[in-house]
Amino acid sequence: MSRWSNEMEGCYIAYLGPEGTNAYYAANKFKEERNNNCSLIACESNKEVLAKVEAGCKYGIIPAINSDIGVIDFLVESIEDRSIGEKTKVIATLGLDIEYCIEEKGEEDSNVVLVATKLEVFLQTYHRLKNKYAGKKLIFIDAPSSCSQMDIDVPSSWKKVKLLNCKNLKTNNETVFHRTRTLFYIISREDIKDHNRFIIAVKLDSLKEKVLEDIFKEYETENIRLGYSKGYHFFEIKGCFYSGKTEYVINLIKKLLGCDIIYLGGYKYD
Repeated sequence: MSRWSNEMEGCYIAYLGPEGTNAYYAANKFKEERNNNCSLIACESNKEVLAKVEAGCKYGIIPAINSDIGVIDFLVESIEDRSIGEKTKVIATLGLDIEYCIEEKGEEDSNVVLVATKLEVFLQTYHRLKNKYAGKKLIFIDAPSSCSQMDIDVPSSWKKVKLLNCKNLKTNNETVFHRTRTLFYIISREDIKDHNRFIIAVKLDSLKEKVLEDIFKEYETENIRLGYSKGYHFFEIKGCFYSGKTEYVINLIKKLLGCDIIYLGGYKYD
């Protein structure tokens, strides 16, 4: 047992820090939903989050879907890496609704726009930024999640834009620029039965509906259920997402139906 795990007895949640990041708000939401007294531990990287869990930290918060233009699937790659460990599991998913606010400084006719934010925020809002500043050159700079001042020394002809989680902006010039839903994985070394439900939505044409129904007739259990709403078939999973049967059924759907699968995490139903 490492010195860290000997000292850190009790319930702890590791997340990508510092305080004020999206992972920080996800960790707090997870605490509220669990109604537990776990303490938060800020980490400098997602790899460190995984290492903390491997060393004995009870939970870890890892971002799963981070942008409109791609998926950051660091978790799966890292868990498959033997140097990280084989015992860490995904035990739940959590969806976080985030509002991003924007604050601008500089002339409207500036040809260059410097965007100060975190990389994950830049990726999530990239298309919106391109539309807002059409025809202008966008320059990204990685800025602290909780920064309150744009004190970056750049040419006076540039427009400076601060784009952060609205909860971290305290100025009078803030306006909601973008709303998004970000998915997080909850990881743990323990085999914990989670009451949240992991939802996969599949939009099918009528010819493929019968195939899907046949799949679920064979594989539906108390932890895997089929539903239908607003034109989507919902594939609902309780508990650990990476169980063997669940992963097999997901791959079977992809192969037989040739359809895209949309992941919707953290939803609860009455």
